Amino acid sequence: MLAEVKRFWSDDQNKKNILIILLCYWVLNLIVYLPFIFHWGTYGRLEFGNNDTSVFARYWDGPFYAGVAKTMYDPGSTYFDHFDLAAVEYYTNHFPLFPLFIKAAGVIMPLEVSLLFVNAVFGVAGVVLLYYFFVIFLPKKEAAVLSLIGLVIPLRILVLRNVGNSEMVFFVFVVLLMIFAVKKRYYWAIIMAVLATLTRQAGVFLFPAFLIITYIYEQRNWRLYLASTLIPLTFIAVYLCLYMWVGGYELMTRQGGFQMLVTPPPFSVMFLMGFNASGIFYLYLAYLIGIITALRDRMNEKLFKVGIISAFAISYVFFSVHQDNSRYLWPFFAFAVLLPLNKIFQERRVQLALLILLPAILLNVWSIIVSNQMPIEWFGRWLQAIR
Repeated sequence: MLAEVKRFWSDDQNKKNILIILLCYWVLNLIVYLPFIFHWGTYGRLEFGNNDTSVFARYWDGPFYAGVAKTMYDPGSTYFDHFDLAAVEYYTNHFPLFPLFIKAAGVIMPLEVSLLFVNAVFGVAGVVLLYYFFVIFLPKKEAAVLSLIGLVIPLRILVLRNVGNSEMVFFVFVVLLMIFAVKKRYYWAIIMAVLATLTRQAGVFLFPAFLIITYIYEQRNWRLYLASTLIPLTFIAVYLCLYMWVGGYELMTRQGGFQMLVTPPPFSVMFLMGFNASGIFYLYLAYLIGIITALRDRMNEKLFKVGIISAFAISYVFFSVHQDNSRYLWPFFAFAVLLPLNKIFQERRVQLALLILLPAILLNVWSIIVSNQMPIEWFGRWLQAIR
């Protein structure tokens, strides 16, 4: 594996492609920042409000992750004396690995800066690793094109790379587990799945995917079956720790609980969203077409594994009644849509259409950022609480 990585980095074309991708990544991020650097306020029908660059730290659920980094779920922490917006039970919805990274970086910088710094580091790592993943399947030029497209779609990606949420950390572990799985480094893939589960609760849905991959490709390897159980055991261990640390902890009924969002029948959210259901319908359609494409050719072992993992990883979303399901789908977009449907995205007409729609993407990104904010009047109390 190390020899493969060394060969990858010794290739001048790979270095050039990564440089171009990162340059585009930073330019796009700068554009996202512009309205808040220059205080655009109101421009025509666009209302940015009285916001500055603090919007990126104030974006939910970033303040809660910083709160976990400060308190580590301790109900007796002085943090809750200064900032009592939500009880400690709500903070238990935010799994511990991302806050631990924030806390570690917080040794040398304020937590509100560490929150964004950690996300930025993992954002860059995710971009580079995704290109490496695509090169396993595609010629370098096609891998670079898909990586560039992955900078702007799905729409939420430009938001999540600039705020303090755990999705980018989760994404890095997902890319790594995909790389290890297609290269038959299954134990390393399971370790990455465990780290993903420590980052976000949805990581537990990777467990059945590894059972099936083991059954198909390593049927007699009982050690691999046992190793796969580390994924749900990690999930259970986190909940047991939270139960012991937080008095009055309720697994199923606490405010914002993950389990309350998942309920039969499937696709219930289509009923709940009414006129606004078109967007999630097209996302469901794209993911299902991509996954079916990946699974239809079992002889393509690498792509078949990617299809299995993606299918189980997003399966719970079809039962989710959260009206922002795109947030839960996006980490697997590159694997469930971009890669299986690569030929479509290599078409110049598709690339031109995306380029024309880039302003629309940015407008949506800015709208999401300004509409999902901790109110500025709470910001001072929060800063006092985390320091």
